[in-house]
Amino acid sequence: MKTVIQLTSLHSRYDTRIFVKMCKSLNEKYSVKLVVSDGLGSEYKDGIHIVDIGKRPKNRIVRTLSASIRMLLPTLKNKGDVYHAHDPELIPLCLLLRMIGKKVIYDSHEDLPRQILSKAYLPSIVRRIISRTIEVFESVYLRFMSGVITATPIIKNKLLKVNSTIIDINNYPRLEELDFSCSVDFKTSNSLIYIGTINAVRGVDSMVQAMELVKNKDAVLTLGGELNDLEFINEISSFEGWNRVDAKGWLSRSNVVSHLEASCIGMVLLKPTPAYVESLPVKMFEYMAAGIPVIYSNFPYWIDIFERFDCGVTADPDDVNSIALRIDELLSDKELCEKLGNNGKKAVREKFNWSTEEEKLLSFYKDIMG
Repeated sequence: MKTVIQLTSLHSRYDTRIFVKMCKSLNEKYSVKLVVSDGLGSEYKDGIHIVDIGKRPKNRIVRTLSASIRMLLPTLKNKGDVYHAHDPELIPLCLLLRMIGKKVIYDSHEDLPRQILSKAYLPSIVRRIISRTIEVFESVYLRFMSGVITATPIIKNKLLKVNSTIIDINNYPRLEELDFSCSVDFKTSNSLIYIGTINAVRGVDSMVQAMELVKNKDAVLTLGGELNDLEFINEISSFEGWNRVDAKGWLSRSNVVSHLEASCIGMVLLKPTPAYVESLPVKMFEYMAAGIPVIYSNFPYWIDIFERFDCGVTADPDDVNSIALRIDELLSDKELCEKLGNNGKKAVREKFNWSTEEEKLLSFYKDIMG
């Protein structure tokens, strides 16, 4: 049996895209090893050999510069027929593997040049210079890859001219992973939910501020995500709307499912940064899979995709009044909530699910393997 080596120096060993979706799907056809850097030790999980090379350095610069060096020997020791890298800091390792004749797939999870433009802590001129430099660098190193995988069709279309062996594998949910055995009780639930990173660019500050303005006094916003950014947490906890927030911290997948089943509205209010306006947030599809309507950012790309499925309503992520109005509109019309939720669930079961992406992934690997 041929062997696939998945490589990540940044992501969690149980990352939804890498482990839950890709590794498990590939494990049906190949022997799969996942090389990680988290210091939690090596293990076998669901038939996949997870190889831990030790905890990554805390310093960002040291981590970035040392990632390929630290990964080199463990990667070569775990011989594979195809190597699949998921992080930009592993590009030197990818190029080295190609130089010695290995087949390498690079997985572009995000539009990196546009993501840099969203880094508010960098001066504007510095952001533009770095973004352009990365764009030029991408046009060079991706040419040498055996294949390229992207997380959205938009990124694929941008990189197609660089490497024609390319495919988009979207982050649609695994239906079996999100087993919603209970239906949402729209008549009694007044709970809104946001699952994900807790920061401003994800629109969490706007959500909390909007809660102060929501007229339905039973409405509660559940936040599921690590509360690591203490400065941001201190800021949003000073808002009046924080009194109507239930911050759960990090949630396991089973707890995510149970909280979604208890909610009647999902929130995806990313701010209009260059990295997000053409993204496809996986949480949007998870809310739809749960059968709850979604209040989502009014990005033209999102509207073009989701409006035809009639599964939610849009709001300006920078306008807390707009968000509060949308929340009250849905909470005051539970029949509409249920209708939109059912439409979303139907769309996920018929189109936005991992089974279609799994077929694309396995076919792509078959072509790369030769």
